[in-house]
Amino acid sequence: MPGKTLVCTGGGTAGHVLPVEPLIRHFDALDWQVHFIGSRSGLEAGLLEGAPVQCHEITCGKLRRYFSFENVIDALRVPVGIVQAWWKLGRLRPNIIFSKGGYVSFPVVVAGWLRRVPVVVHESDHSAGLANRMAFPFARLVCSSFENSPLRTSREVRWTGIPLRESLFDGDADAGRALCGAPEGMPLVLVVGGSLGSASLNRATRDALAEMSDFAYLVHVCGEGLVDPEHQHKENYRQFPFVSDAWKHLLAAADLVVSRAGATMLAELLALGIPSLLVPLGTQASRGEQIDNARYAEQQGYARVLPEEALSGQVLAEAVRDMLEHGDHWRSRLANYTAPDALARISGAITRLAT
Repeated sequence: MPGKTLVCTGGGTAGHVLPVEPLIRHFDALDWQVHFIGSRSGLEAGLLEGAPVQCHEITCGKLRRYFSFENVIDALRVPVGIVQAWWKLGRLRPNIIFSKGGYVSFPVVVAGWLRRVPVVVHESDHSAGLANRMAFPFARLVCSSFENSPLRTSREVRWTGIPLRESLFDGDADAGRALCGAPEGMPLVLVVGGSLGSASLNRATRDALAEMSDFAYLVHVCGEGLVDPEHQHKENYRQFPFVSDAWKHLLAAADLVVSRAGATMLAELLALGIPSLLVPLGTQASRGEQIDNARYAEQQGYARVLPEEALSGQVLAEAVRDMLEHGDHWRSRLANYTAPDALARISGAITRLAT
């Protein structure tokens, strides 16, 4: 169906952007024009660098669940963003809009509805975020990452899973170990706090380093600007602020991943069959969506969960040691997981609904 135009939107974190890349490449190969509307921060355009997509920016206001004086300013930014998105959509004339969620997406979804453009909204988490809950009434279809989704909306909900980058499955374990200097025969534990880093997880990891370095090689992706120079030359420990192209190699080399429980990260770990220790963000720092994601993985027997309130260096070290000792158990459980073909399911829905 050549000649169609797809507009994608989403942002705020990497999890609201990276799953869009497979769709961009899929529809570019079909000779569609593909555009992405993101925020003025440049985060979204940076994450999509190299992808065959034209990126655009709008003003957007963050949607908060709590009281803040910044809500007053952001409340004014939202209608401005809707007007800007309405104007850009008038120029781009899309046949359909795909929204990955996040506060960046809401003005685009509303503007698309005003212009009578079909909208497909994707929710990554087990429970919907505020931006998506507000966007659902304007959507033609809602896609869910989880089977038997608990999402509450009058719109049609379809289980699709999360699109994953094909490059993730091309990782080379030897290249990953060489990248971080891991010695042969020592288990490699990959600790990652998410695209924005995690102060509590970073602190617990470094507190546990003295004990964990005795039985594992630690690769710590700690976030931009969060590398600790005092730990730069510790034995069996390597820090990275962020990993891009080599991420697939580190995942291939990992015997265990310690991570937050963002939906995209969880989907990657399940699809790759990597045992994981999940430390979901608590309700003080989030609406609890990561707790729901982690609880699902734990109930299915795919991961172990360490609550934020129980996190400490000692507890982390003990949990990591236990999971490495029972690695065969976790890998056998993960062998039962079958990832849905999210790209096929979502691209099929987009093609069907495109006007």
